[in-house]
This record gives sequence, C-alpha cells and structure tokens, in this order.
Amino acid sequence: MKRIARLRGLQVVCLMLFCSTAFAEDLLQIYAEAHARDPGLQAAAALRDAATPRVGQAQAALGSSVIATAAANRGRSATSVESESTDAGTSTSNSWNTGIKLRKPLFNRAADRDVVKARLGIDIANADHDLAEQDFVLRVAQAYVDVLAGEDVLAAALANRRWFAAQLEATQLRFKAGNGIVTDVHDARARDDLAESQALTAESDLRVRRLVLTKLVGRPGVKPAPLAAAPFVAPPMPVSGDPMRVTADHPANRRLRLLVESAALDTQRARAGLLPTVDALASVGVGRTSATSTFPATTGRTYTVGVELNVPLYDSHATRDRTSEMQLLEQRARKELEASEQSVAETLERSEAELQSAHAQVRALETALASSRASLESSEVAYRAGVRLNLDVLNARAQLFQTERDLAKARYDLLILHLKLLRAAGTLKADSLALVNALLQR
Repeated sequence: MKRIARLRGLQVVCLMLFCSTAFAEDLLQIYAEAHARDPGLQAAAALRDAATPRVGQAQAALGSSVIATAAANRGRSATSVESESTDAGTSTSNSWNTGIKLRKPLFNRAADRDVVKARLGIDIANADHDLAEQDFVLRVAQAYVDVLAGEDVLAAALANRRWFAAQLEATQLRFKAGNGIVTDVHDARARDDLAESQALTAESDLRVRRLVLTKLVGRPGVKPAPLAAAPFVAPPMPVSGDPMRVTADHPANRRLRLLVESAALDTQRARAGLLPTVDALASVGVGRTSATSTFPATTGRTYTVGVELNVPLYDSHATRDRTSEMQLLEQRARKELEASEQSVAETLERSEAELQSAHAQVRALETALASSRASLESSEVAYRAGVRLNLDVLNARAQLFQTERDLAKARYDLLILHLKLLRAAGTLKADSLALVNALLQR
C-alpha cells in the first residue's frame, strides 16, 4: 500500500508538470521581467550614469571662477620723531575691504588630462555595463534551461518509476502463479526501489532549480515553456568572424584598453606637476579706512586685470615619485590587457570546440535513444519467448532511462553552450535569446 501511495504522489507531480504547460511563459517574457527588477543591473546602470557628471566636474577646473571677498582689519601705529620739540604718538585705524575676483585658467596641463580621463570614464562605465548585461542574459537563460532540464529528467524518472512498478507487479503475479522465480522478483524490486529514489532525487533537484528562477523573476509560480514536441532542431553554429577583431571588440578587452589609456593620462598628469600654470585674473574691490589723528578717512575702489604665472621649483621629489608610480601602474594595465586578450581568445576557441562537440553528442544520443527503445522492445519479446531473462529486460529499461536523461541534458547544454559562445565573443545580447525562444513550445 505504501508503494501505491508513493506512486500516486509521483503521478500527481507528473500531472502538475503536464498542466503547467498550458500557462507557460517563454524565455523572452521571463527575461524582461527579471531584467526590470534585478538589483545588480540597476547598480551597474547607476554606476554607468554616474560617469557623465564627472566630465562636468573635470571641466569646471578649466572654467571661470568668481570669488567674493570681504575683510575687516584693525591696526595701530606708533610714530616717533628725532626732534625733542615734537611728541611721539600712537594712532588706531579700522579698515574694510570687499571685492570680487575672476579667475580663468589659460594653461593647466593637469586639469586638461583630468577632462580627457573623465570622458574615458564614460566609455569604461559603458563597457562595465555591457559585461553586466551579458552575464545577466546568460544567468537568466541558465536558470530557465535548468528548470526545463529538471522537468524533463523528472518526467523521465516518473515514467521509469511507473514502468518498474508495473514490472514488479507482473513479476510478483507470475511468481505467485508458479511461472516465475524469486530472483526475478528481487531484481524487479531492486530496480523499482532505485527508480523511486531517482524520481525523488529528480523532484528535489527540480525544486531547487525552480527556487533559483523564482529569485530572479521575483515571484512564485514561474512556469517556463518547454521545448517543442516536434523533433529537436539544434541552433546553427554562430558564424565566426576574424578572431583578432572579435578579441578587440570584446567588452572586457575594450574596457582594459580604455584603462590603459586612462593610466597613460595619469602618468601625463603626474608629469604636469613640473609644468607651470597660467591664469587670467580680474578683480574689483571697494575699501574704506577710518580716520586717525594723522590721516583723514579714505574710501577707494580698485580695478585689476592681469595674468598670473606659477612655476613649480621644488616639491621634495613628490612629482618624480608620483610619476614613477603612475608609470608602473600603466605597465600593469598593459599587461592585464595582454592577459585578457589571450584569455578571451582561448575561451572563444574552447567554446567553439565545446559547441561542436555538443552538436555531435546530441546527434549520437538521439541515435542511441532509438537503439535503446528497440533494445527494450526486442528484450521484452525475447523474454516472453523464453530466450532472455527478466534481468535483461530490466537492464534494457534502465539503459533507456539513462539515455533519455542524458539526451535531455545534452539538448539543454547545447542551448546554453550556444549562448556561452556568443558570450565568449562578447556579442551576447537580449536579442540572442530569440533563437532559443523559437525552439520553445508556446
């Protein structure tokens, strides 16, 4: 009775899987929903947008600045004379000054480099955002396909479980009727127990995979659309372009190449510490001095226009040491770019080989599946004819289940490897999911 109850429970799970396809959501729908709420992408977008105001900040150092000044002073002076007939005295005066100063940099090499670096920062932020987008596309597709693979494995495990349960029941009936042997009963029970364990494992694994997809989408009850029931058509191999061009256009390499330029600008900025700066100055001011015992009160205005030159003479070798540091960091950035270019090229080559192997594996497993079905049918016929053992039938069924499971996994792995190849080439986009989505049942 316990076996029957467990079998019915698994049948209910299978029925739920079948009914869920009526309300299935395709990959593009789930991706759009997950994309709208992912905090990682929102953070990457905010970081990208934050790069634009930095340009204005850097340009401000080359723009005009206006400063209002105000000062109040109190002074005391003592007067002494050599003539004995004249008394020495002291006087106290108060003064007030207000003014406006205008400064406009005419030459500032360091500030020039800051502006160029800030503009490079926008391109670097865009490259970072592109990498985050591509990683997210692959993450959603992986979670989506993992659920589909888990459902296929569970469906195959449930079918396998029902077959072995029926086989055990038939074997027990033959043994009770005196037409079988106890060894067949033990073999059938062992396979039935194993099939039950495999079904429970598949159910648990599917539950975990659904949880990952639920976290991405942000709501329960996500039902991915399965592969179409028609014969599986593998997506074509992406057309490979010039490897050198692919390597250069990859967002990771583009980002590092921009970082090399940024490091070179840091070196130039450090060297600018030895260069003079030239500023245009203009000011207008109003001053008033209170009357003293010696001088009357005065009020006056001042107007100045000029050019200010500042030439660094000595800074305790700070500029030299800073320049040496920036040169070493620039060298590091160049080596990181070189390492990235090699890594991208190797990853691209490996991804192409893995995808080609996956295509061949799917074709081989499809052939193996047909052979396994034929083997099971012939084993059942031979067993009824008395030329094969019941164990041969059990082994043939187990082989069929293993092939079904491997084929389901290989098909979904092929879809993910297709996207990983695009990711390795740096061309993976949300539009790339349309090819995978076209293979789904809607």
